[in-house]
Amino acid sequence: DYLEEKLKIVNFIQEVDNPYIFFFNGYITENRPKQNPDIDEVKNTLKINFLVPYVITRSLLDVEKDVKKYIYISSFAAVKLRFKNFIYGQSKLLLEESIKSSPIDNFLIIRFGKINTSMSSNHAKTIFDMSKERAAEILEKFYEEKNGVIYPTILIRILSIIMIILPKKIIRILNI
Repeated sequence: DYLEEKLKIVNFIQEVDNPYIFFFNGYITENRPKQNPDIDEVKNTLKINFLVPYVITRSLLDVEKDVKKYIYISSFAAVKLRFKNFIYGQSKLLLEESIKSSPIDNFLIIRFGKINTSMSSNHAKTIFDMSKERAAEILEKFYEEKNGVIYPTILIRILSIIMIILPKKIIRILNI
């Protein structure tokens, strides 16, 4: 349990000079065919996607550890909350907004689309699917040079702008 072990994590990181801290955490139980998450799944979604990275980040700030950069793998779902993955999107958005309003200036948030992993294996294909290998290449390319919130591809950036503009009713009809 990352929260129960946060002191071990912080102590380990304190031994590393100028570390890059990557948060690859992800948990989603929505976006499945006709299944709504139960209360434990909702709690796990919020804990894994928001609370774990936020608490560890705050703990590192509290001990004033010099960190080269904090890198958070976020999601296109944070762009506009939708019924099919509302809790997941909300948890990613909450993390993003909490980090952006924190005293950290050396952070990178990457809003990937769907990365094809075991976590997303039962989810429908999308136009912004990406292999985990391609996601790793993009992460390797951007993690040192970029800051703030970025999109890994121009397609995902354009789709995010469209999502912000489109009313939710049309998004629901298009099933995006």
